[in-house]
Amino acid sequence: MGEELEIAVIQTSLTNLIIYNLMALLGVLALLWVKQVVGQRLSERRRHRYRVVCSVCGQVFHDPAREMVVTCPACGRHVERQEVLDI
Repeated sequence: MGEELEIAVIQTSLTNLIIYNLMALLGVLALLWVKQVVGQRLSERRRHRYRVVCSVCGQVFHDPAREMVVTCPACGRHVERQEVLDI
């Protein structure tokens, strides 16, 4: 019971403490921003996964089937699935 407990204390000035807190806040904000950007890109990729463009009539349609050749609902032609590029 007579043992003394020594506590290690980090000595810093108020200026450094404010700077450390601001750096931590900016780090948290940067991580939240990166999380939001990555989430938006993933959701957009999911949204455009089944989008198909007809090479004959230019119709853009949604087809959830996994087949490489699909039928265009506008012109009835068979269309090969390709990656749709947003310009």
